[in-house]
Amino acid sequence: MLKNKFNKVNYFSCFVFVIFIFVLVGTFYDRQISEAVIDKKSIWAHLFEHYTVQGANVLYFSVFEMMTWIAWRRIQDKTLRWTVVIGMLLIDINQMFLITYDFVYYTAAVIQKHSLGVRWRECFDAVPLYDHSQELVFWLSTIILFIIFSFIFFWFISKQTEEQLRYSTKAAFIGLLVVVLAQVSIDGLKNWWGRYRPYEIGAQGTHYTPWYKINGDNGHSSFPSGHTRFSWLYLYLPLLLQRNQIKLQRIFTIVAIVFGIGGALGRVRTGIHFLTDVSVSSLITVTIIYLASRVMQVHFIEKK
Repeated sequence: MLKNKFNKVNYFSCFVFVIFIFVLVGTFYDRQISEAVIDKKSIWAHLFEHYTVQGANVLYFSVFEMMTWIAWRRIQDKTLRWTVVIGMLLIDINQMFLITYDFVYYTAAVIQKHSLGVRWRECFDAVPLYDHSQELVFWLSTIILFIIFSFIFFWFISKQTEEQLRYSTKAAFIGLLVVVLAQVSIDGLKNWWGRYRPYEIGAQGTHYTPWYKINGDNGHSSFPSGHTRFSWLYLYLPLLLQRNQIKLQRIFTIVAIVFGIGGALGRVRTGIHFLTDVSVSSLITVTIIYLASRVMQVHFIEKK
């Protein structure tokens, strides 16, 4: 019987309390905090922004890969099996294209900017635009990563018992639901709130509004942060692991928390979002993932 390694309810309660403090402070000092910490050239902030933003696509890729090889094991009819698996693999490789696009073209943009004589310190705010010269790198990296991870997921599913296979099926479908719920809830609020971003409010703060003021659909979408949601979605990955893979659960959980915090604070650092924008987005996304773990009656890190 598996028991929780940590008192999960208390840890989640601590997280909610910290977010409450951040929102409370931001309610009175959002603009001042933004002006004090903003650095559009921050290296660490841009690295987190571009290398953790693919959380949704990574989760989509993971659950579709699991579904692909579950179908391979479950479907007995050969024609139907191959039809379903090939169709799913096409979805998988499309997700890998979306994942590697930003990685490849952002990295290329940074290197190209430096090659023009710009100091490294000034290069990391580069914009990842399509570059024909990097097309071969993009395609090769996508295909190679797709093959490697497809084999990893095939091995992961092929070794599972019937009970483990049932858990993987449930975790994969709930993972899809998590991504959709996070997207619908946060994007809906962004459009409804219509909050100006820090760099949009002007020197005099003409367009600044506190987080609790609803402005309506005006084309602005600072609250809550969409990129912060992407960074926190990695936190669902430990729940895709089998319940006896304790070491991997610990590693995945720690990395996901670092990605989530780094991605959130990085958006504040570069002046894209206020503290309350990333705090509320963190609360929504983590709560959705936490509730998913309660539905499945599992924990991020289990102990025998």
